[in-house]
Amino acid sequence: MWLPLLLFLGSSAGTVLSEDSALIKATHSLVSVKYSYGNIFMLPSLSSNSYLKVDQTKTYSTLDLRWESNITAIIKYSGQLELTDKPHYLIGTKFSRPDFLLSTGRFQESKVEYNSKHLLIRVGRADFWQENPRPEIFRPPINGDGFSWEFNRNGIAFKHVLESLPAESSSGNIFRRLLAYHHLEYTFGGISVGAGEYFILTGENLGLEFKRLNPFLPFSLNSHDSEQETYPGFPGDTDNSIINFFFNWSSNRTVVNFRIYIDEFQMDPKDRVSNSDAILFTASGKKMINSIFGLNKPGLVSGSISVANPNFGDHPGPFTSATSAGFPLFEYSSGMESMIFLRAEIYPSLKDLVRVSFHSERWLAITSITPEDRNQKSALNRLPIQDDYRVLLNYERNIALLRANLFIEGWISSNPGLSGMHTGIRLDHLF
Repeated sequence: MWLPLLLFLGSSAGTVLSEDSALIKATHSLVSVKYSYGNIFMLPSLSSNSYLKVDQTKTYSTLDLRWESNITAIIKYSGQLELTDKPHYLIGTKFSRPDFLLSTGRFQESKVEYNSKHLLIRVGRADFWQENPRPEIFRPPINGDGFSWEFNRNGIAFKHVLESLPAESSSGNIFRRLLAYHHLEYTFGGISVGAGEYFILTGENLGLEFKRLNPFLPFSLNSHDSEQETYPGFPGDTDNSIINFFFNWSSNRTVVNFRIYIDEFQMDPKDRVSNSDAILFTASGKKMINSIFGLNKPGLVSGSISVANPNFGDHPGPFTSATSAGFPLFEYSSGMESMIFLRAEIYPSLKDLVRVSFHSERWLAITSITPEDRNQKSALNRLPIQDDYRVLLNYERNIALLRANLFIEGWISSNPGLSGMHTGIRLDHLF
């Protein structure tokens, strides 16, 4: 019986073929090509609570081109072009040509990086959040344009990011979106602890926001200097602050990460009776094992759990939620209450890798109620709880003669609309 080929988006838009390819990096430059073909499956929570809709019965093609070049010993350029015939909003662009193959494209990365002993600077379009561990079920958010810098000395690191996210529109108004971030981190031995702040600002004309260029003051306190701005049709104002705390521990064979994000916290006792907090907690880890499952083969065991108030990330202002082009910035999906991801990797040989994964999700259709009610406990408690479970098997083969990796994947889901076994395939080639 023939099984259709599926294209997995690797995001809240779906569990995907792994990006952990064992590609051999060249000393000075690298060019890689990844091709995928098939249907798109999107996590039910994201499909229910966002505008990221897709026809799951159609097949699509995607071609990813990536290149890296070391300009000097401390300066590097990297870029990535994604070409596809998928709906344009799934890759973060507002323009598409669905009439022929690979007719829609976006440069997902184009950056210059300066990396010296104590200072790291990135400028351009890039993933500026690389320190955030994300389960494979979450695709990184669509990259914006901006810069980041990080200074590290004697175990103390300070980081600042200013990024322009893709603009959004509502009722004829175009909302520009700006994301600022800063954190302070202290590392001792194999432990690092820190605290940071994300600040999302939207408006029709943002200009150059010098307050967001000052990383040495809390953004949320700095915003108190100005009057709040609102727009008709949105119950919230044009900015949103999210505080995060993180703890990381690592040894030669083990890594553990804890993170907590606080979007809303009800300070007054009377508010706590009726209003919900908006807090996300995530824990993740991985461990190398010499003999996994008693098979006398090396392997890697990893997992993560995310627990949140279902209204986390759903801010009532004009596109002030923690998203970029609809994809979540953090390890959550709007309306999510909990998510669990477990994976075991087995290396039968130096060229073969087998992965077995389990994923479960519990969420609410939070967008079925009005924005004004989404932080009300009574309204949230009336929504039915929905669950999704998935088991995935992935096989990876390194083909040295072709300088390529072949991925074959199959999964089953508890979703009634996705009965039976589904498969996917991808080929990565290194030039």
